[in-house]
Amino acid sequence: METNKQINFILSTGRTGTMFFEDYINKTCTNALCRHEPKPSRRFIPLSNMHYERKISSERFNKAYFTARKSLFKVCPTIYIESSNFMWSGVFSLNKSIENIKILHLVRHPQDYIKSHYDYGFWNGYKRLVRRNIPYFVADLPLSKRQKKDPIMVLAARWKLINETLMLYKKTNPYLQIRFEDIFKSGPKKGAEELARVRDFFGLESYSQQKTEAILSKPKNTSKKKDTAHIIDSYNSYIESELKELMELYKYKIK
Repeated sequence: METNKQINFILSTGRTGTMFFEDYINKTCTNALCRHEPKPSRRFIPLSNMHYERKISSERFNKAYFTARKSLFKVCPTIYIESSNFMWSGVFSLNKSIENIKILHLVRHPQDYIKSHYDYGFWNGYKRLVRRNIPYFVADLPLSKRQKKDPIMVLAARWKLINETLMLYKKTNPYLQIRFEDIFKSGPKKGAEELARVRDFFGLESYSQQKTEAILSKPKNTSKKKDTAHIIDSYNSYIESELKELMELYKYKIK
């Protein structure tokens, strides 16, 4: 379970633009390969949750990860960047086998995250069945049995748990935290400046500010537009009371 590659991760709750980085990095870098949730990845949803709850050992988790990425590591250049919210807890395990894993922590306003994930089908069809009934497909959240059947409550509690956990990587790994809004919602100039910070953090070659602004001016993956804001707004009192401290840390306010 050894590799001579520089392994890095882009981690978040999901719905934070992580898919963007695969296309952006691979088109603008020669010394790095970025993969967004490379197959097989979905197995790491329960495995990461199980590792967080100490239901499996680090040895077992790491063996599963190296087995899944063995072929990819053989062909990738020196720097490998994996963009995957599935690995939010699993990198703590990988730290025991790989040194100096760099962590980019992306955070998004909780109301926008909840709406985006809810609209994208977090609780629809088979996903609802899996998340309500199959163990470890949702992390163990500090909610009552009734609350765990409410997707908005689950998403709000998940936002808090995952972001608090990702901040712990400050103590163990090279770490950079950036807000989703500062890349994708503050205009191309500001976004390009933030991406320059990302490139410097990962050790990627520099790239033209002008060209980066042009890329950000043409977003490729946006949230589905559904009339569900009123549903999210009905939970504002809970969001403000339970997430207030963390929101203030990220300079967010209730909308």
